[in-house]
Amino acid sequence: MGWLDNWSANRELSKARKEMMKARSPWSISGFVDKAIELGKIPEALEEVEAANKEFPSSECLQQAYRSLIKRQCEEDIRGHRESLRSSPSGVVYYELARLYKQSGDYDQAIDLARKGTR
Repeated sequence: MGWLDNWSANRELSKARKEMMKARSPWSISGFVDKAIELGKIPEALEEVEAANKEFPSSECLQQAYRSLIKRQCEEDIRGHRESLRSSPSGVVYYELARLYKQSGDYDQAIDLARKGTR
């Protein structure tokens, strides 16, 4: 991402933040988080959703936004561990991959990998 792309993404994120602040609600915060994820601004999205979860602790749309954010955050690590698994499978790699899937909310895949790792 070049400086022009980064500048443009920051501008879009700033615009989305202003829209969110006009009518701060779980729905508007969730929209901001989705936009931040789309722009690749994961730390900003994480900061906002964590603060919002304290403000609106029982909001389903914020919980869904948080799960999407965690899943996106884990994707790159999952890809790397999948490559390691293909080249040199080991119990440690299975464990790490299962842990990442659990963290991202894909429990079925996590259980499957944990079972394969213990064989």
